[in-house]
Amino acid sequence: MNRETEERIRSIRKYSRYGRAFCILAFVTLVLLTLWGIRNIVFGPGSSGFRTDLGAFAIRGDQFTTFGVKLWGGLVVAAVFAILFKGLFHLYSLFGNFRAGGIYTRENVRHIRQLGLLAMAMAVLQLIVPLASVMLVQLGFI
Repeated sequence: MNRETEERIRSIRKYSRYGRAFCILAFVTLVLLTLWGIRNIVFGPGSSGFRTDLGAFAIRGDQFTTFGVKLWGGLVVAAVFAILFKGLFHLYSLFGNFRAGGIYTRENVRHIRQLGLLAMAMAVLQLIVPLASVMLVQLGFI
């Protein structure tokens, strides 16, 4: 390896440590937001300040009164956070591989591919949730 390549690898390893620290911070933040969201959906915040976006419309916190609304809101929130958690896991693992010095490896390609698939899953979710929400309203479920 020449000197320039070694310097780049050293730089990647250094910044990967910061990337992993960011992933840990984001993970802790997502855990807290998940717990707060679940608490608001299950027990109701009692105010209109909390809103859950269901695509076609948003439900205020004081509207979480029926089982159907709570169930659908919980499912939407769970789906979004599951995608975010899985994405953070792959990002954390990718930075871990970079930090260990494995730059061009099959494992990294797999993590990057999974991140792309998760981004597409989030886009599909953004299309499905509004349609399903409208359908559930018309059926009288929410």
